[in-house]
Amino acid sequence: MRKHEGKEFDMLKDFRLLTTEVISRTAFGSSYMEGKHIFEMVAKLTAITVKNVYTVRFPGISMLIRTDDEIEAEKLERGIKSSILELIRKREKSKDGMFENFGTDYLGQLLKLLHEPDTNKSITLDQMIDEIKALYGAGHLTTTSLLGWSVFLLALHPEWQEKARKEVVAFCGLEKTTSDAIARLKTVSNTLIKNLCCSDSSKHVDECMLDTPKVEHFWRI
Repeated sequence: MRKHEGKEFDMLKDFRLLTTEVISRTAFGSSYMEGKHIFEMVAKLTAITVKNVYTVRFPGISMLIRTDDEIEAEKLERGIKSSILELIRKREKSKDGMFENFGTDYLGQLLKLLHEPDTNKSITLDQMIDEIKALYGAGHLTTTSLLGWSVFLLALHPEWQEKARKEVVAFCGLEKTTSDAIARLKTVSNTLIKNLCCSDSSKHVDECMLDTPKVEHFWRI
């Protein structure tokens, strides 16, 4: 590590890969490659939407003359829907379509609601697709940002790194991490909470970036 001391590393790319893998496997039981394709399409669609948020389109003319962004957005929408439907079909096929066998992850719970006979409790296929798109988009972005901010603040406070490492070794050791062990990681939990205090809104982010004493204040426990 000494030979890399003082050098900058772009960790955001690795965080994106990590969150893609975690969300794909835990929420949908899919592989990284399946999730990666959906994440990429959602990211591109989001970028197009933000780019054109203030674009004024005239009724009638917009039906005849379509921009490249509109054509690309429709293509991405179809691709996202097709990929999500493929995830759904794979799960239904693997579980033999039985209501109680759809699984306990996020996708399984949504499938149970999709096949719920009570219309007051059930959801439509389009609603299910929107829920999955939201998790792929918002969940991926926020988790990646949380990791990025955590590393940034830990870099400012090396003493917290030492406390967190000792705590992880003490409660987790070399064994497989359990939910009980994670619940006992107080320093790690406080680190994430203090991070959220800074990254919860753009106002807090600006304060943290522009005023170092406020970062110090956030990190006092």
